[in-house]
Amino acid sequence: MVNNLIFWGVRGSFPIASPDLIKYGGNTSCISLQIDEDTIIVFDAGSGLKNLGDTMARQYKNKLPEIHILISHFMWDHIMGIPFFRPLYKNRGRINIYSAYREDHFSLKEIFAVQHSRDYFHVDFIELPAVLNFYSIKAYHPFRIKNAIITPVVLNHADITYGYIVDFKGQRIAYVCDTAPFHTQFLGTLPNPKFNEMKYLNYIREKLFDELFRADIVYFDAHFTYDEYKDKHHWGHATPDYALKVCQECEVYNLFLGHHAPEHNDEKMDEIVKITQEKNQDQYLKVFGAREKMTVKISSSEEKQQDNMKQQVNG
Repeated sequence: MVNNLIFWGVRGSFPIASPDLIKYGGNTSCISLQIDEDTIIVFDAGSGLKNLGDTMARQYKNKLPEIHILISHFMWDHIMGIPFFRPLYKNRGRINIYSAYREDHFSLKEIFAVQHSRDYFHVDFIELPAVLNFYSIKAYHPFRIKNAIITPVVLNHADITYGYIVDFKGQRIAYVCDTAPFHTQFLGTLPNPKFNEMKYLNYIREKLFDELFRADIVYFDAHFTYDEYKDKHHWGHATPDYALKVCQECEVYNLFLGHHAPEHNDEKMDEIVKITQEKNQDQYLKVFGAREKMTVKISSSEEKQQDNMKQQVNG
């Protein structure tokens, strides 16, 4: 069976449409990973989720697969696609949604219910026909979805933001979006106000780097150019140079630059990707610019050939 990683939205901050954004797309964060015929994992629920839902409705007319949505955090560009996700309106839909465990914040279910209330949308939460399950998960506590092992990791972003490391078919796939670099200041919420900020920042950096070590595929926040980052270092996003540096240090095999700034059109994105590829001196690391509708075939550890990854990337 072919297991595909598909990019449905790779834009950051807000969705945007323009003739000069066709190549990389304008939808916000959403990536799917097909585990088997009956199971799909989804990273984030930005505006790209709508196209995923529409595609699923066409492909699975009789029985939808079980859907597992991993939410990185609650900023609007990462959850705005939920009300428009067609499987929510199917009686046989079964959707599991995961997010960070929080003691002093609204739960995912409460946030979802407010977003889906009649104050903001024409279908109330309690009217949805699909079966919905909500799970609070803890950082660095792996959990299983079928034959995939998922490890949440803390990122350097507002509030509580998770990245996700998936071990599947002998490959390691990492979703690292959104995050600022780990050498300046911690931008999130400390799990304990008594914690030393820089020690905690170093701790989550080391944990992330451990999980990224020799990962096969890493999707990494590369929102800002270096010049843009200098004035917006506190916004919680990284640069292509930083993504490259991390992946080189962690001996990653394939880096996909993502969470593209809405201001970066196709010409600018081509330039960013080309410059990053030229800076890459690691012969084992390949660098790609993530594009909407791009598909990556996930082969088993016995089948995979890292030197042929380019031939496995389509779209």
